[in-house]
Amino acid sequence: MSLQTTDLMLIADGEAAPVEAKTPPRKPKLYDTFNYIANPDRFCRENFEKYGPMKSSLIDN
Repeated sequence: MSLQTTDLMLIADGEAAPVEAKTPPRKPKLYDTFNYIANPDRFCRENFEKYGPMKSSLIDN
């Protein structure tokens, strides 16, 4: 079995983030967990419409 590893980069306080680093499209909100538990399908659809996919892939289908 082969495990894939990823590079981890630590930056100090005040240090600029590397160019390839991205900020999330939104900050978590207080009731996100409750809204997800109440209706996961609606929560995912609404957030997908507003913010796009959670992950992006370089693989084209």
